[in-house]
Amino acid sequence: MVAKKVEQARALGCAHTILSREENFMEWVRQLTNDRGANIVYDSVGSDTCLAARVRRGHLVAAQALMGREKSASRAS
Repeated sequence: MVAKKVEQARALGCAHTILSREENFMEWVRQLTNDRGANIVYDSVGSDTCLAARVRRGHLVAAQALMGREKSASRAS
């Protein structure tokens, strides 16, 4: 599932992807940007780390979704 998300992100034009469970996110960003920070960060989990990874006045794209089943309301008759 994760590999598919990375593949989709790259197909949509994402230049770099990171699997935060496998790599240190901040180290990766620092190395990639020569300690500058990213101009644009896409956050799909709601992490404060993504805010810290941006350059000053950089952009944060936040796309969170609630997971789970929809519950139907039941009425007493």
